[in-house]
Amino acid sequence: MSFGPYRLDAAKRVLLRGGERLPVPPKVFDALVILVENRDRVLGKDELLAALWPGVTVTEASLKQLVSSLRKLLGDSGQEYVENLPKVGYRFCAPVTVLAAAAEETTPAPETGGRRVRPRLLAIALGILLATIAVRGVAGLLSRSFPKLTSLPASAHRERPEVRALIARGRHHWLDRSGDGLFKAMLSFRKATELDPASANAWSGLAGSYAFDVNRWRESEALAAKALQLSPSLAAPRATLGFVAMAWRWDMVYAGFELTRAIEADPEDATTRQWHALYLTLKGQLPEAQLELEEASQRHPASVPLLCDLARVLYIRGLLPEARQTLSTALDLDPTFINSRRLRFEMAVASGELDQAVSALLDLPALLDQGSAEERRREAAALGPARFLEKHTLAYPQLYPDGAGVLAVLGRTDTALAWLESSLAAHAFLLPAVRVDPLFAPLRDDPRFQSFLTRLSGAVRAIPDGGAP
Repeated sequence: MSFGPYRLDAAKRVLLRGGERLPVPPKVFDALVILVENRDRVLGKDELLAALWPGVTVTEASLKQLVSSLRKLLGDSGQEYVENLPKVGYRFCAPVTVLAAAAEETTPAPETGGRRVRPRLLAIALGILLATIAVRGVAGLLSRSFPKLTSLPASAHRERPEVRALIARGRHHWLDRSGDGLFKAMLSFRKATELDPASANAWSGLAGSYAFDVNRWRESEALAAKALQLSPSLAAPRATLGFVAMAWRWDMVYAGFELTRAIEADPEDATTRQWHALYLTLKGQLPEAQLELEEASQRHPASVPLLCDLARVLYIRGLLPEARQTLSTALDLDPTFINSRRLRFEMAVASGELDQAVSALLDLPALLDQGSAEERRREAAALGPARFLEKHTLAYPQLYPDGAGVLAVLGRTDTALAWLESSLAAHAFLLPAVRVDPLFAPLRDDPRFQSFLTRLSGAVRAIPDGGAP
């Protein structure tokens, strides 16, 4: 898409002016994309706050500052691009041209209730996990998944070569598990469903793409149901239903039921085994989760995501030497895998090794706001590790519940508890993980945290220990 002298590629997260790529802070880029994609209407302030900071209480002053930064970036001193309607909201008012040459990469998602919204996790929440992981690559407890989602039975529907290519492309992007990766996966799977509405694999892939989207996860359930209607023996859509039940609905009964059926449909599917291990982790069955991941790792010995998740379970169990060794192996295999680097940061924080935590955070530029790596190093040296970590945790409230855990370790108990209350009110993505996350150890004896855990447990539909899903 283009407007004025600018060219915007939302999928690649690139903004060009006169052919020159502009450095854009992640949150400013998200705001620009939302405004441009919804250019045909006024976006209310509450709607923008919910889209940009899902599940977190943020004041209008933060939104005002963000829009001000966007206008400054665009040189918009006279509301040439972003129009402010007092007491109402904002609208992108400049003419926009959709570039045909980039149609597949920039086509907006299907409209839902009049909105065109790109996938956003919790993860932008795992994001979100990161500012560039808009679909929350899972609060840290979930890593990328694997190339083999499932296979169609021999008697099932056969896709045409071009449809199979789109499905393969979608799976490739899906593995990246970043916001951009999930967006591209969604585009590929959606195109496959348009070309072949009878393809269960296409509908299943689309369901998996929506499963991490804070705005569209409910649609993933309907898409998974359609895939099962076309091919009842598929494992992947059942695994998706189980994941959504566990992560979004906090329904451990239905999650266990569907994940068990998915394993029965395809016992070798690594994604299902990985999600089942997460299910066991959330239930507090850590030895069983460890065994599940160890067995899956034996079948997929070079799988970095499996090793990362195994390291996390070992870390949660307090087996730190084993966790560090497993994480080191994962980082040796793929030093760029974001979830491994994130886990290294969390382990350093939880262990009170703040200097190492700062070093790990500096290795995660997507978690930091605008500025070069050298500027951030100088800032860390000037502020000291505790103040530096606090500042950058507070600057990205989408890092929940992990951010609350970091603040707890830093002694900001009241702020951490308020953060958790906001997450509980918003029914945040994978919030039940707080019950086992070592970052929250400093809060365990606080009666307010115990009260929070009681209310959280009351919101989780669980089964008795030892019960069958």
